[in-house]
Amino acid sequence: MNELVCTPIGYPTPQNYERLWELAQQQSVICLVESEDDGIKTNVAQTLSYEGTVNVATPGICYVTGYDKARFIESCKKCKLQWLVPS
Repeated sequence: MNELVCTPIGYPTPQNYERLWELAQQQSVICLVESEDDGIKTNVAQTLSYEGTVNVATPGICYVTGYDKARFIESCKKCKLQWLVPS
């Protein structure tokens, strides 16, 4: 097998960005972001919330910046963001 396997299987990964916005106000949430950087199609990131702004980022890369819920949702849709449901 010479294929890169990078799609998580068996995890609930919703695209309910309103719920993610709400959760991100309370805790950091692990996210999966589609990206074409360096040939990698899926990157792992996390939500970071500060003073009403919610970002989805990894060290050095910010995929989503949401100064309000509407912008956050729009940015999540653009990068086809998915997130892992916290237990």
